[in-house]
Order: sequence, then C-alpha cells, then structure tokens
Amino acid sequence: MKIELMKQERMGVEGKGVLRSLQNDTLPLVDLLIREAFQNSLDATIPGVKATNVNVGVCQFDVKSLAEHLEGLTTVLIERYANNNSKAIYISDKNTMGLIGDVRTKEGNIYNLIYTIQKNQEQAGAGGSWGLGKTSYFRLGNGIVLYYSRVQLNDGTYEERLAGSLIEDSTQENRLLDNNRGIAWWGRKDKDKTDEFDSTYPLTDHNQILTVLDVFGIKPYIDGETGTTIIIPFIDEEKLLPKHEDECKALNWWETSLESAIEIAIQKWYAPRILNPYFDGAYLIPSINGNILSPDKFQPFFKIFYDLYLQGIKKESYGDVNVEPIKLSRRGLSSDNGIVGWISYGAYDNSNLKMLPPDNECHPLEYFGYGDVSALEKTNTKIVAYARKPGMIVEYDINGDWSKDIQPFDDKFLFSFFIPNSEGLLYEQYREKDINTLEDYLRKTEKSDHAKWEDIPLNNTKVTIIERIKRNNSKVIDEKYNGSQEEIHHSMASVLGKKIGDKLLPKNEVVGKSSVGPTGIGSKGSTGQTGKKRTASIDVIGVETNESNDLIVLFNLGIEQAIVAEVSVDVRIGTKNYDENNWKKDMGNDVMYPFSIQSIFVEKINDADIQLYSDKLVDERLSIHFTSFGNLSSFRVKNNLGTEILNIQGKLLMKVNDGLMQPTLVVCEVK
Repeated sequence: MKIELMKQERMGVEGKGVLRSLQNDTLPLVDLLIREAFQNSLDATIPGVKATNVNVGVCQFDVKSLAEHLEGLTTVLIERYANNNSKAIYISDKNTMGLIGDVRTKEGNIYNLIYTIQKNQEQAGAGGSWGLGKTSYFRLGNGIVLYYSRVQLNDGTYEERLAGSLIEDSTQENRLLDNNRGIAWWGRKDKDKTDEFDSTYPLTDHNQILTVLDVFGIKPYIDGETGTTIIIPFIDEEKLLPKHEDECKALNWWETSLESAIEIAIQKWYAPRILNPYFDGAYLIPSINGNILSPDKFQPFFKIFYDLYLQGIKKESYGDVNVEPIKLSRRGLSSDNGIVGWISYGAYDNSNLKMLPPDNECHPLEYFGYGDVSALEKTNTKIVAYARKPGMIVEYDINGDWSKDIQPFDDKFLFSFFIPNSEGLLYEQYREKDINTLEDYLRKTEKSDHAKWEDIPLNNTKVTIIERIKRNNSKVIDEKYNGSQEEIHHSMASVLGKKIGDKLLPKNEVVGKSSVGPTGIGSKGSTGQTGKKRTASIDVIGVETNESNDLIVLFNLGIEQAIVAEVSVDVRIGTKNYDENNWKKDMGNDVMYPFSIQSIFVEKINDADIQLYSDKLVDERLSIHFTSFGNLSSFRVKNNLGTEILNIQGKLLMKVNDGLMQPTLVVCEVK
C-alpha cells in the first residue's frame, strides 16, 4: 500500500496532540478500546436487524509479511520487530452497515473514522463519536491501525475497502516516521500521483485486500455480509495488562491474559445489552476469538447489574430487585409527569456475589482496580451504574455523588442502575437546536470518552437535571432501606430535645419579614448593649428558592464608618439563636449545621451598580470574606471609609441542610 504523509501546514494537527486529546487517563486501555470499538459497531447497526455481532480476536502475525504492505515503514518494522512474537487485536462486527460513504467527497463513516478527527456522529441516540474516542486505538501499540470493511452500494452490489493509518508522538525516540507531524495513511493512489504527500484512498481490489487479511488469519466478509474489522498490530501487552503498586500482590485471573481482560471489559461496560431480548433495538452478541460471551457466563457482580437493567427497562420490581420512577417536580421534563427515569436497585451479600467458599469470587471493587483486599472487606460499598439509550454503562459511581446520602449497610452491598426516560421532552426553556429530549441532553453532557454525566448550561440557563436526579436517586433508595426523611427529621428533633430540653419553643414559629415553606428568614440588628447607637444593621427584603431548593436571600446591610461587621446565619429555636460554634458545642461535630452560605453576590454599594460575587469584588470602600475556611455560616464586611456609611444590597445563596430548622440573619460589630 502507498503511503500518504500529513503535510506540514500552519495550525495543522500533530499526532502528539491527537493522542492526548481523549481526556481519559484513568480507565485501562483495554476498557477504552472495548467502550469505543463496541459503541461504534452498535451505532452502525443495520436498522431493523435483531442483533449486532462483535468478535474480538487476539492473534500472532508475521512482521515481515505485514511490513511489505506498508510503504515507508517496511525497513524499520522488520528491523525493530522481526525477532519478536508480535501480536494484534482485531474487532470485527457483522449486521452493521460498514464504512459507508465516499472518501473523495469527504462523506460518510469511512471518511469520519479514518481520515479526520473530532467529526462526531449525528444520528439520534448514538453512543460512539467517530471523534476523539477512536484515538484509543492508536495508543494500544506503536500507532498503526488497519481498517477493513464491506459495504453495500446504492446499486445493490458489494464493495470491500481496506486502508491504514498511523498516529504517533513524533517527539519520542522510538517513532516510526521521520516526519514531525506524526500522522500518515496507507492505501492506493491515482496513477499520476507519486508524491508522498498525495492523497491515498482505500484499496477495493479483493485479491489485494485478501493478502493483507491473510497476514492475521482474518476471513473476509462473504455473501450478503457487511461490517467493519479494525486491526491493531504490534500491541504492547505490558501496557495493556495492569500492574499493582504492591508487586507482591497476586494478580486476579483476568489480569494475567489479554483475552481474559477483554472478557471482563465487555461484561463491565456492555452487560445490559448482551443477548437482552427486552432491549429497545438490536441486542449485542459478543465473542472472544469466536467464543460467544453470554449472560450465563458472567461474573456474579456483572450478572446482578444485567438483572438490574433488565428489570429497569421492564419497569417491574421482581424478587430482591426494586424498580421505582425518579421524578423532577419542576424544570426537568415537560412530558411524562416529570418522570426522568427509573432506578432499579437491590441489597446483596457475600453469598449473592459468590464470595464465599467454594466459589471465592473476588470483591466487586477489585474489578475497578482497588487493591487492599483486607480493607475492601470492611467497605460498605454502594455502586450506582447508569447508561443512555445505546446500553453502554457510562460510569460505575462508587460511594460517590449518586449514593452519598444513603446510609450504608453493615453487611450488604447496595447496587443500583439508573435508566433515563430518553424520549422525554426537556422543559421548554432548556431546549436548543438538536437538544430536545433528555437523551439529547445527557449525550451533550458527556465528554469525548463518554465517562460521566455532568450538568451543562442550556440557553444561557443553569441546568441542574443530573444533580437533582442524583439527589432523588439517593432519597428513593434511602427511604426504602433506612426509613423516610420525615422519620429522620423527627429523629433530629429528638436529639435537639434531649440537648436543649424545655428551652425550646414550637419549631413551626417563623420569625422575620419573609418565609418559604417551613424555613423562615428573619432580620435582626445587633447594637451591643441596650441604648447604644447601632453600628451595623441588616434587613431581609425577600427570599426565593432555586431549582435545588436552596434559598436566595435578598438583603440590605448598613455599616457605619470604619466598622467591621460580622453577618451570621443562626438557627432560630423559639426565642433563642444558636450560631454554628454553639451548635457544635451542644450537638457535636457529627450533626451537620442546618445552613451554609454558598456564595455572596453584591448588587449595589450605596447607589453604585456592582453585580459581582464577593470573591471577584475589588473595591476600595469595603472588603468581604468568610470568617474561616471551615465555617460557612458567617462572613465579615469591613467599611474602609472613615467618613461614609455604606449601604450594601445583595444576595446570599444559602444551602438548607435541614428544612425543619429556622434560620435568622444576625449582624454584630467585631471589635
């Protein structure tokens, strides 16, 4: 095959930059490969077919036979690898459209996958990107990747296509190309094109293609078959198989061979879609070196998540699996009564996971690289998985934001799976071009590695859909296993009663000018001793709530000349205020203070329009800072002027940790 080198052009991309662009250095390379390659295959599935077949193979090959096909690298490959037992990984799919399109017109999958970077797929519900994710292929070996495909043309005939590409870091000593750009392609050229920078196009001659496939023992597509096979030669098994920080620690069985590592990676990320008859679309039939991996061969941990997903898409509780809808009451979806998805969850012990003799399966966290087994045995593990429409698990959130408010069990694991209402229409104010459904939004929030959901703004509006889904997920599960929030609040009230006793008046008393629900905001000026002149005062002029049910407190603060004033959010109980310090003395550090200030926004100073957060404010007239790093319930304001009273109008964003407590704003002079 003829070589095409990328030209040295201004603002041109370089191999080094492309290899760094994937953004994910935390997942093992095998996991990145399986996630990307399988998703691209599933996205290319022929509409209406029942299943997508994807086979992952590992094979040895003859270096000299391959090198002879790669113009420009023949000598260096033979010199460097001829005496090694070189291996290749290939991923071959069927029941897919293959690399359709026209390279010359720069259209279709074939151009997007092989000849360009950052060209995203645009079909609805796609999981792969054809963009930065494919750079994982080039990181598995020395940077060479071959693409073989068979497609059906518009006239009904079939065409085979084969091309190669290379992306490498040209700054490394072991680079293959004597070219600073580090990017090249292989294929055929037009007869009048002989320069190494002239464009190449995929081979289409069956006999020429067959000689390349024979190097790896790969059979060509035949009859009515269409699909794509990605071949990655010169893989580095040392790089692909994990190593432990503790060199004395025994490796798990899947960490000792590449085929086993691939088997676990397929289960880990695609268990929901594998031979799943209830999946909405083509299910997945994966195989390793031709051996089908079916759910009955799964490790117990991944079989549990398969079952959780199965019940979740059926929206049915069954046995130990509970399925419940997750709703956002407002500013989420404008359809389906606010149901943004379903959570499927259950509690499991060591016997469910076959961790006891004679099976002795590993602790679930070992599949994710956690090491110390003795420490793992003491871990109360909570794991939440979530996936979009394509069925690839985006992330396993381990004891993280999706479950942080759930009380852990002493002797069980808590596993859950969130399945979004993909077709649900977004709240109208959030919709943008090509972002109309929840599926559209969730896909937009994923980075190129599709490894996490994180809220993004829409129409210049802050959106908290994912944040609220996480919170409601925790609430639903915690109420199931640990009692309702009402019971928890009653428990808190009981603690307060024991600590403070008869000093408390009824908790439903609301003090101040504004109130929202059970939480009131009062205003109080502090003057020191009775009869003395006020040096600082604060008035609450309004209270609002945001999408997260945080309080937005509108205030006016007045400070005399050359005065330092401290504003604190106190807990109003009856006629008495408790600041955070006194609260901790009585309640201890384990009981969270009911309120915390998230931010301070200054709208006006006297009549001057400011519109800045306090941490961005630079003004000679005053300074604002939190009292201490660990105390977010109070802040200080200093009037730097000796001749002028300052009147400050602003907003406090206040997080409510306990809605039954009554806050009040208090201001006093700091001597």
